[in-house]
Amino acid sequence: MMLTNTAWCDFSPGGLMIQSRLTSGEDKSFQAHASLPLLTWIRLDCSVHQAEVKLEMSWKNHSQTHTYRFTSNVHYDDTDGYLVMGGSRYMRGIYGYFGPAVVYRLGTTKVENPLGNTPEKLGRAHHRCQQTATFTHAFSQAVARGDPLLPRGVCRPYYETLWRRSLRPRCDQTWSWSSQQELRTLFQFLQRRAEAPISGPWGEKELGNQLFEYVTKRMFSADRTRLRLSPGLSALLQASCCLGHPHAALLVATVHLAGLGRPVDQEQGHVYSLMGALGDHRLALMHLGYKHSQGLDGFPRDLEVAYSCYANTATQTVSDDERPHQDHQHVVEHVYLDNQEQLRAVEQGASDMLHFLRMKARSGDVESQKQLASMSFWGQNGVTKDVAGAVRRYRKIALRMKDAGAIYDYAILLMKGQGVEKNQTESLRLLEKAIEMGSVEALNAVGWYYASVMKNVSAAIGYFQRAALNGSRDAVHNLGVYHLNGQHPDDRGKNQTAAFKCFMIASRAGHAAASVNVAWYLATGTLRGVARDVELAVRKLKTLSERNGHLGHTLKTALRAYLPGSRAEALVGYLLCAETGLGLAQANSAHLCEELQFTPECRWRYTNYSVLNYDPPPSGLLKMGDYFYSTSADAGGTESSTLIGQAVSMYSRAASAGSPQGCFSLAALALDGHALPAGVLRQFNVSAHHHPDVLLEKILLRCVEMEAEGTLTPCSLALMRLRVQQAWRRMAKNPATICLTYAALLSLAAVAIVMPFQAVFDGGVARPQARGRSQGRPRHHDLTGPAPDGPPRAGRPPGPRPPPSAPPPLQRAVEAVVSVSGTLLCAYVTSLLFHVL
Repeated sequence: MMLTNTAWCDFSPGGLMIQSRLTSGEDKSFQAHASLPLLTWIRLDCSVHQAEVKLEMSWKNHSQTHTYRFTSNVHYDDTDGYLVMGGSRYMRGIYGYFGPAVVYRLGTTKVENPLGNTPEKLGRAHHRCQQTATFTHAFSQAVARGDPLLPRGVCRPYYETLWRRSLRPRCDQTWSWSSQQELRTLFQFLQRRAEAPISGPWGEKELGNQLFEYVTKRMFSADRTRLRLSPGLSALLQASCCLGHPHAALLVATVHLAGLGRPVDQEQGHVYSLMGALGDHRLALMHLGYKHSQGLDGFPRDLEVAYSCYANTATQTVSDDERPHQDHQHVVEHVYLDNQEQLRAVEQGASDMLHFLRMKARSGDVESQKQLASMSFWGQNGVTKDVAGAVRRYRKIALRMKDAGAIYDYAILLMKGQGVEKNQTESLRLLEKAIEMGSVEALNAVGWYYASVMKNVSAAIGYFQRAALNGSRDAVHNLGVYHLNGQHPDDRGKNQTAAFKCFMIASRAGHAAASVNVAWYLATGTLRGVARDVELAVRKLKTLSERNGHLGHTLKTALRAYLPGSRAEALVGYLLCAETGLGLAQANSAHLCEELQFTPECRWRYTNYSVLNYDPPPSGLLKMGDYFYSTSADAGGTESSTLIGQAVSMYSRAASAGSPQGCFSLAALALDGHALPAGVLRQFNVSAHHHPDVLLEKILLRCVEMEAEGTLTPCSLALMRLRVQQAWRRMAKNPATICLTYAALLSLAAVAIVMPFQAVFDGGVARPQARGRSQGRPRHHDLTGPAPDGPPRAGRPPGPRPPPSAPPPLQRAVEAVVSVSGTLLCAYVTSLLFHVL
């Protein structure tokens, strides 16, 4: 192990504690007092023989041995209990790192356990960070005192030089020349900052923030299409990490692991991943837990380590939920950059919705007023976060005493003092009013007041039970806490079984703290009757951690950068979130890598990682399916079959997630003759014994159900084509329909032949009739006088017109053929529709 700070150790002045369960059933521990060095790897060898425990500590040229004997033998059972190195939920651990560990049961042979390259690089990185912190502190102190830094181009008077010679030599510079040379890039940055007219505060946090902002604005090329992290910028980014910026270590790790602007260096990426997690930064902890849960980027798949990282983040998420008014928290909003409808909703729809809500709120609609207050409180849907304004809205609605939910919301703000001065007396009065109006959550809040403020356990449990019976998840969790602490009146001591049941019920309803407790029982397996399932614990905590408000703030910042067109700045934010394992951020990172024309490896890295999540986005599954299918054409033999199988797996997972495109792709593969696995067939309630058309129809029907109603979609067209083909095959088996088909074809041919004759007859009849009409109609000069050019003409003699002449026999035959053809075609179409439908 390597200690980096003794302030976080539970032992003082230094030492290690070992706790074990004895055969008598007791839990005993002892502390080995020792003075341990910082930033030095220490090897620990602990051996247990019956009741004797021997602990050996060695580093460099030093070694110490401690021996302790318990009152009875240590309990040995591989199937009972668990081994923990470090802290637990009952005891804080060291502030540092544990290296590779080897556990063995029998024998006294010395165990070989080499340290490896990554721990050694980790030690060097911490030494450099210590040097950076010392140098920065000395520089800031010099600036605060007004000491000259490096005077350049300054001529001193001759008499001043003589006067200084008579004084005792004094060096104003408190840092060494070697440090200045090693950290020359940082020194130049600090010097430019000190020479600025307004430099601002010189704390480590402020300097770390400025360094991070400086690097992220300059790490892209001028055309924003390439990431160029020069050695100087890399040094400044590492300095930002050493000064405690929450995202700097994660960004350095991302650059090394993803090979952004430089070759991939997994060992260096591991170093900064560990350093970020050691700083207790939420995104860095999620990043390390994600890598260990999936075994990515050279990290070993270790669910126990993943659980410890996610448990830390989830616990911080529970605490963050109690402080939602902080500026660096936002609700995680799922907006995909390749979804134009979602982007339009963010850009335009938000303003339209706000106008609509404000209009309804002005008319007195309580729900609209509550929604506006909630959006202002959390900063949702494009609304700027304004806690004070939200509190004013809540107060205005609550004091009308007409809505129980609004009264409860404002009472909770008063109870906790969030955005308003704490007033528990007024809060209790409002909560009792909300209870009278039927608020279940107000019952739980009053129970919390009696438990925390009045210290009246029996009254608190009464309120919790009433609220739990009405479905309050908070009340169910609180009852579980009382069972766990042995304070429930129905228990005789601690009742972990009853507590676990309460925690499980509340966790299923989405309670954050209950999910943390359930995950602990699943990860340790200490409760009898609860099977140990570390992977399920990791999944629960990962889901909870992805609700963290600081993660939502980073996503919000990236989206705000993307909408005006700052693609490069948006990519940095999405990359940080993508490395935590958030599928939304991975999909958006892949989209931006493609949009900015980065290397294909950047796009496929995050597209591939997005499908490894427990709940992957359908867009990533479809892209990976298309990738596997397209590359299968260039492969051959077994490799091609494997790629097709992977494509089928991706499409089927997308279909299960509700993607119609996934169903359509599966149908296309089945139509091409590719056999679908039994698991995919079960998704559509068919088996390998069914006809291929049955499978196709089931898939396309599912696809049509997923698509929007009333639209002509690819799936509906494909389904229509399939049914027409099926109808044609059924008709081909019936002699009557075959005869009808041939007759319809012959009739079509006959119509094609006789149509020219019909046109001739129509033209021949029309011309004589036209001439007759023109001759029978009197002209103007026939009635008024002689024609202009000749003698007068006589009009048609009066009397009845002659009857029209009868059509010739050939024309009657043509009309008969057309009539018969139409009848046959109608019969054929009717038969076809009958078979289709």
